Amino acid sequence: MRIGMLWFDESKESFEERVIRAASFYRKKYGKEPTFCFANPKTNGAVEGTLEGLEVRTERTIMPDYFLIGVAEEVRHPN
Repeated sequence: MRIGMLWFDESKESFEERVIRAASFYRKKYGKEPTFCFANPKTNGAVEGTLEGLEVRTERTIMPDYFLIGVAEEVRHPN
């Protein structure tokens, strides 16, 4: 991901609800479907996997309660 949206959410809702809310905001703001989300493993409830079409990964360089969400880059292979 080259460009993404950094979303802060320290609410007491579940990790899944917070990711879904961030994805919804991303869709409304950018008019694109996000495909990727990074979150700190210390964020309450953070788990890697797939959530409503989003690939969710944990990454220690993202601060707790922040979510980096965007569209994964296409891999280009030389012909």
